[in-house]
Amino acid sequence: MRNAAEQFDTSYKELVLTPQIGFQSKHIRHIAMSLLSELIEANAAGRFYADSLAIGLAMQLIRRFSSLRDIHMGLGGMAPHRLRKAIGLIDEHLAAEEEGRIALRSIAKEVRMSYFHFSRSFKQSMGMSPTGYIAERRIEHAKRLMQETDIPIAEIALRSGFASQSHFTTSFRRFAGVSPRSFRSGI
Repeated sequence: MRNAAEQFDTSYKELVLTPQIGFQSKHIRHIAMSLLSELIEANAAGRFYADSLAIGLAMQLIRRFSSLRDIHMGLGGMAPHRLRKAIGLIDEHLAAEEEGRIALRSIAKEVRMSYFHFSRSFKQSMGMSPTGYIAERRIEHAKRLMQETDIPIAEIALRSGFASQSHFTTSFRRFAGVSPRSFRSGI
């Protein structure tokens, strides 16, 4: 997977896939079943096709389960160097803090944009608002804490930057599709 991360030309040091409970995709299933069929046949032409199916399957898994996002460079989108810098600053703030708000106005200033233009351009480039990106990253952090520790969910909510457990539960359900308690019991 490291080669795929390098191919995206991002500032990510390592590609991380985040598992999701109850996820179903007809497209991924079709590719996986085709790959299995080609591997069972075991002929030379099938091997070449299986290689391309494996690459396609890997790309679909990266697209669905990784923190990488497609960057849409349409009209009004953020320049890639500014977007990388903004994402890096947001991720630094998230790594340094345990709770509290991230000052998006200061990040907009760092990338030399007005707050309004920054928010609009970020959303066009990433497919989500800066606050949505922050919430998603916080939920990913909370998932890791639930998988790796036995810390109570209320404490995980605070450590992930949410002001209350109810706000955390609502956000978690929106991004993960299940409640935090259900997610933890499914681990």
